Amino acid sequence: MARRCVPLLLCLLLALTGCQDARGASSQLPALNLGLDAGESHALRLTVQLPQIGQSGSGGSGGGSDGSGGSTGGSNVDPELLQKGYVLTQTEGETVEECLTLLSAALPREVTFLHLRGLYISESYAKSDHLTATLSSLIQSRKLRPGAAVYLCLGRAEDVLKALSPSLGTRLSKSLDSRLEELQSKSLIPDAYLTQVYEHMLGQGADAVAVLAAVNNKSGMEAALPGGLQPADRLAGELPYNSVNPVSFFGAAVFRGVKPTLYLSGYETQLMNLCMGRFEQGDLELAGDAGEETLALKQTRAPRLTVDMSEQEPFISLSLQVEASSYAGAFSGDPALLRARAQAQLEEDILNLLLRLQQAGCDPMDLEGAARMHTLTFAQWREMEWDTRYPLARFSVQVDLTLLGNAASIS
Repeated sequence: MARRCVPLLLCLLLALTGCQDARGASSQLPALNLGLDAGESHALRLTVQLPQIGQSGSGGSGGGSDGSGGSTGGSNVDPELLQKGYVLTQTEGETVEECLTLLSAALPREVTFLHLRGLYISESYAKSDHLTATLSSLIQSRKLRPGAAVYLCLGRAEDVLKALSPSLGTRLSKSLDSRLEELQSKSLIPDAYLTQVYEHMLGQGADAVAVLAAVNNKSGMEAALPGGLQPADRLAGELPYNSVNPVSFFGAAVFRGVKPTLYLSGYETQLMNLCMGRFEQGDLELAGDAGEETLALKQTRAPRLTVDMSEQEPFISLSLQVEASSYAGAFSGDPALLRARAQAQLEEDILNLLLRLQQAGCDPMDLEGAARMHTLTFAQWREMEWDTRYPLARFSVQVDLTLLGNAASIS
């Protein structure tokens, strides 16, 4: 008889648990995006993007609006913050926990960050002394989605969130995911996921990188760029836009410790991804006497990186293999000359990027990790004095480029 009761008890427990989970899910609001800005009267201004709550759920447009654009309970929601199916709600406080407490008091349901798509950090807040503590609190106590993308906003994070618009026929969440995947496939932005960025800020591995984001300046594309510049030689916000979405995600912010130190254009981000073995595809513009030639690039093998620490000046050698093909399917002029020019330009551009990172004291490619391979103990590594020797390092860049044409390849 006791054995027969066990299945019944299990079924009862499962049924009760299922009902409890269902009630828990229905009492939560999944945050789509989160913005961090310096507050007007407090250290932090928190902007949370949520699904718009109906009249029956919130008694209004969500989050404590008093109907006149004012604020109640420390939260501010006005008609300007209402978007297609979403609402932005804001609070200010000295800490993120204080902001979230005010947010919980103003909203009819608990906010969950388990499905967060993006964490948007303004440039000013990233340069403050509060970012590390805020990220620690969000990750440890609020369980932010580890795969949320991290964006550094050139301007205010709340302005970027206000300007976000979905593509036609899609929800905003799906639209953001699609845009991110497209830009990553073109290597115009770095891989910048929350847990990874946070760990790198704390000194674990390479320097942290984030995706640059900005509201575009609405300018038109120039007829021609100055000599030597690539079409992707811009930062987010400098791109023209002719679509419904005025926000651009373009380029990378490189952190030195917990502070953003260097901003890379879309083309420099492509080169960085190439050096890190994360390059999928991209374009290279070659200017010549017969006009410009656009080559489509593809990385064919993981980069080979070595760091020689035998001398006082470290010698860093980087070897890359790429394929290049013309969009027109046929090369103008001598293919061998075209290959040599493309190879030389890539080597020069990558070398300039490495020197720029070195001068800023940044190391997103984890050159330090490659140098540490020469030591067996932490004491030996400390004796290497990498921090004082890295600014003295010399670089060698070798690109092995295979030119794909209609006939045989030139390599």
